[in-house]
Amino acid sequence: MVFASPAQLSIANHDLAGLGATVVRDNSSQNIVGTFFKFWLPRVSEVFVLGTFNNWGRDASNNLNPKSIGFALTQLSDSGYWYGYTPDLKYSPTIPGENEYKFYVIGFNGSNDVDWVADPIARDTVQRNPNVGDADALVVDWESFEWQYDSYYARERRDFRRYIIYQFHWGTFFRPEKDLDYEQFNLGEANAADKRFAVAQRLKKISSMGFSAIELLPIHEANGATDAGYNPSFFFAVESAYGTPEDLRILVDEAHKIGLAVIFDVVVNHLTDDRSKSSFSQPFIKGWYSRENAPWSNHILFPGQTDWGPDPDFDRPEIRNIIFDCIQMYFSEYHIDGIRLDATTTIPRNALKEIVGRLLVENRRYGKFISAEHLTNDPFPYIIGDIGCSAGWDKGAFNSGMGGAISQPIRGSFNALRDAFESNYNGLPETAIKYVLGSHDEIWMQ
Repeated sequence: MVFASPAQLSIANHDLAGLGATVVRDNSSQNIVGTFFKFWLPRVSEVFVLGTFNNWGRDASNNLNPKSIGFALTQLSDSGYWYGYTPDLKYSPTIPGENEYKFYVIGFNGSNDVDWVADPIARDTVQRNPNVGDADALVVDWESFEWQYDSYYARERRDFRRYIIYQFHWGTFFRPEKDLDYEQFNLGEANAADKRFAVAQRLKKISSMGFSAIELLPIHEANGATDAGYNPSFFFAVESAYGTPEDLRILVDEAHKIGLAVIFDVVVNHLTDDRSKSSFSQPFIKGWYSRENAPWSNHILFPGQTDWGPDPDFDRPEIRNIIFDCIQMYFSEYHIDGIRLDATTTIPRNALKEIVGRLLVENRRYGKFISAEHLTNDPFPYIIGDIGCSAGWDKGAFNSGMGGAISQPIRGSFNALRDAFESNYNGLPETAIKYVLGSHDEIWMQ
């Protein structure tokens, strides 16, 4: 974000930044002059930003004095939107600890009605103990990353027919020789050049097998360091156990260098089922960001099934905005080529249609690929024809492939397998993603 002067950060243009923390530069676009915060939380009396930049609101005697030391946000009327700019927090790429922050929220019910709130929109987090709910947020300067190959790859992005997808887990793929099941892909690489080289060597193996796209299992911050990503704790933050936001951008950039499209598997229909460790489960947050036993919850829609955890309150326009911002962040800040929306049966139709429609409008110039996993017998008329996605995951292809002709060559039907390969919607082959050998779900069931 660039302003001619910090004075421009007024109530009139507070919404020039999305929710979370945004690095602010001067008019030259070179010098970082501070940080702009925006936070949504109705019906509280005060919100302060505390962090390493103001000694977490503690005075010389180590006493907590947020009102006198913390940075106070201003509420826009009674909208629940809190915002503010401070020159005291200047993002530093070389001192990560200086970029940590948290909200200190004061309610209306006396001195006991206070709490620390980890920013639900944090782009990155750092854990101070095994409880992800106690994570501190980190300011991230995504605009400083120097993309080297994005413009080179842009001409390939629109040709969805060429996508032959290789799906993998970000944490395990880049360090399979390690004893740990999950590990940082950049462990041992000290600088960006070495990281790029290490990533490129692995990606070339995928390209050499004939794949033209990679799909990463969800990269959301999840509970602990041994998670496949389908139980996110923070929607916007990347899994800190596997790397930094910059590491992930390096992966995308190096993939584009060798002609691989990049797709993220995105889980925005629920958060972790450990309710003490989800950003939407924090005491001041729950009830505004999430909704207990929502009619679109997995265990409500399908009685007897698992309660996946806090469900976003899709009835609130503010929450639909947050979900849109999260997905759009992957496109604009990570320059990916497509997304896979997980389990869209648990996202209400009106919310899903609105979010996908906004994504299509926002990215119409860039040809982004939007697919969805909608596990019904015939998902395509709904997920493509009604909602407007580019493609849907074709469960029938697995049933005819690994579940039929491949695993049972005598009883399986090769005609059904052929039909699966030829399946499409409205004559467009790229509308049906066929995973005949299975995907993450089938692998876990083996």
